Amino acid sequence: MYINCIHCGHKFDIGRSYDDYEGPVRCATCRGMLTIRTEDGSIRAVRSGISDSASIPAPRLASEESSQAPASQQAA
Repeated sequence: MYINCIHCGHKFDIGRSYDDYEGPVRCATCRGMLTIRTEDGSIRAVRSGISDSASIPAPRLASEESSQAPASQQAA
């Protein structure tokens, strides 16, 4: 499922874990906060979100997920 950031216009994949979700997400490009609502794998609402969200990570881009090795395989 893809969302266009309303701050910078970047299109990013939020993945299936957000199929039925309401809450904050952070743009992986500009780090802008969005509040989204999804139902049954479809976007229902996207708006600018302003909140204390320092602990909310940006979604990983598909290219980042495939290029990172598991922690057990990383060199010390």
